[in-house]
Amino acid sequence: MKKHRILKDTFLVIILVGLGKVLGFLKEMLIAKQFGATFESDVFFFAFGMTSILFSAVGTSMGTSFMPIYSEIKIKDDKKTALKFLNKNVNIILILSIVLSMICIVFAKQLIMIFAPGFIKFGSDRINFAIEVTRIMMISIIFLGIQSIIAFALNAEKEYKTPSFSSLMFNIVCISYLLVFSSKYGIKGLVWSVVFAFLIQALVQMPKIIKHGYRFRVDFNFKDSYIKRMFILMGPVIVGSSVNQINLTIDKIIVSLLGEGAISNLNYSNKLIMLVYGIVSIVISNVLFNEMVEAVNKNELVKLKKILVNTLIFCIIFILPISFIMIIFRTEIVRVLFEGGAFTAEDTQNTAKVFFMLIPTMMLFILRDLLSRVFYSLKDTKTSMKNGIMVTIINVILSVILSRYMGVVGVALATTLSTLFSVIALTIRLNSKIDISFGKAPFIFISSLISCLLTSYIIEKIFRLYIQTSDKLKLFILICIASVLFFVIFFIIVAIINFKFIIKNKRLNKKN
Repeated sequence: MKKHRILKDTFLVIILVGLGKVLGFLKEMLIAKQFGATFESDVFFFAFGMTSILFSAVGTSMGTSFMPIYSEIKIKDDKKTALKFLNKNVNIILILSIVLSMICIVFAKQLIMIFAPGFIKFGSDRINFAIEVTRIMMISIIFLGIQSIIAFALNAEKEYKTPSFSSLMFNIVCISYLLVFSSKYGIKGLVWSVVFAFLIQALVQMPKIIKHGYRFRVDFNFKDSYIKRMFILMGPVIVGSSVNQINLTIDKIIVSLLGEGAISNLNYSNKLIMLVYGIVSIVISNVLFNEMVEAVNKNELVKLKKILVNTLIFCIIFILPISFIMIIFRTEIVRVLFEGGAFTAEDTQNTAKVFFMLIPTMMLFILRDLLSRVFYSLKDTKTSMKNGIMVTIINVILSVILSRYMGVVGVALATTLSTLFSVIALTIRLNSKIDISFGKAPFIFISSLISCLLTSYIIEKIFRLYIQTSDKLKLFILICIASVLFFVIFFIIVAIINFKFIIKNKRLNKKN
């Protein structure tokens, strides 16, 4: 029954988040068509990215440390004590968000000078425009903080639908603006729509957490044993998250120096990756992380290992083929989704090159998140921190070197290589900590990789001539048909390989 509930929750989250990601991608398509890969779009993506960079260290660390302790309080004490713990966290995050927002508004110019030095060469008028846009965007940090902690609390209560639905609402607000008002109010209006969308996210979640018994009260008494434990756990996570954000920031600094449109090319490529990664990542961060935390608090390590291995196998079977489909049709995907209006054919080629280098990170990001969540559920926050520091150093070195020879494509390649190192290092460390038995996972990976290579060759031969068309609707239909056929052929080849492997093993067993 419990397994059925987990599957039901996971499926529901995938549907809602998937719909949200599709709408999010529609939003990106509308931005691309309306503003292209220009200075204005660069400024928007810079300002929007800064909210995540600045808030992520505090928000992610608090949420990651909050959930294990909240779950533990519910199991060992009672729900009333857990809700008091939640209220203290809401007070903390509200204070931090307001202070951080005010600091960023006051020092917006300095933020741009430090994190987007390439903007300076565009002149005073454009700099002033960038400052104004950044200041407006920084208001959203307040609402981002509130909705973030409430979402973590709802996940801890196994209420996954509302946080996922709130993300869907965020994209609906932004899309509504782009369809109705963007031609009149431009980028500045889009930024205000983002601020309003974050507010809507927070408001959508409030009725559900109130239904669970939560009531907001001003409470600045943080001398609480649970709060102290949370801050102890938060320390390494803050450092690790900060390091990751520094990593992203340095990438933005390097890319901002590579010319107009470079940030937009990297952003559009990232959005394509996030379309798939974002769905699986939310499932890992919400449903699976909560189950991991519960398993550890109940001392069920066998269950923890099973969740890890089953998720790994899922990634191999489904994410690997999607990655190969993206590799085959990378240019066509960018053309269908973005090209048109202000987004030119040259923008398509430039974005497709960056996209190609980032495709492997889709699976690598998922594996990194999965492994990190296992460490967090074990209340080990130091391992991910150390890993993040090492990976950032590697990424910065590679980004600086490769960008000199390959431009923004080199920055994308550096991200892929450094993330691969992160996954390998985390896997080795986790295996030494809880002695994971990966079972059939290595064989499934090898057989899936062989199947993907063979299927890619077949699909390439069948469809290469047909996709040379300027009709975007026809091209979209062809990509969809090719993707379905890819999965059919892939699973047939995997089944044949597995069948031969089973027969061979049976024969060996009979001889022995």
